[in-house]
Amino acid sequence: MSGSILAGPAFVPQGSSPAEAYGPQLPPPTSSAVQPAAKTAISELMELTMRMGLVCTFETLSDTGPSHKKLFMMRCTVGDIIAEGSGYGKKKAKHEAARVALNKLKESQLYVDYVNVSGCKTHAMYKILLEIKPRQYMFMTCLYI
Repeated sequence: MSGSILAGPAFVPQGSSPAEAYGPQLPPPTSSAVQPAAKTAISELMELTMRMGLVCTFETLSDTGPSHKKLFMMRCTVGDIIAEGSGYGKKKAKHEAARVALNKLKESQLYVDYVNVSGCKTHAMYKILLEIKPRQYMFMTCLYI
C-alpha cells in the first residue's frame, strides 16, 4: 500500500455510519444560533449621546499600584452627569465609567425629555431651525423625516 492515504477511522463499528465514527457531529447552523454581539457600554453611551446632541468625554483620574497590576480610575462626563469607574486596566475602568454614566443618563430627566419629544430631540431641533432659516436647513429633510 505504498502511496495510499488513509483518511478517517480504519474501523467502523457495526450498526453505525462512517460519519458517526468520526465523533459527535455539530448541529446545522440555524438563524437563532447566529446572534449579533451585544453592544458595549461605551458604544451604547456614545451612540445615545450623539443622538441626543450631547458631548461625552473620558479622562484618566489616576493610576496606582505596581506596573504589572495598575488600578486605573476614569471619569466620564456627559453634560451635567459625572460618573467614575475603576479597573485593572484602562479599558476596564473606561467600560465601568461608561456603564455608570449610561445608567445615570437613562435615569435623568434629560433622557426622559429626549424620549418624549416626538421620538428624537434632533428632530425637534431641526423643526426649529427650519422655521428660522429654511434655505440653509432644507437639505436636512431627508435625514429626519
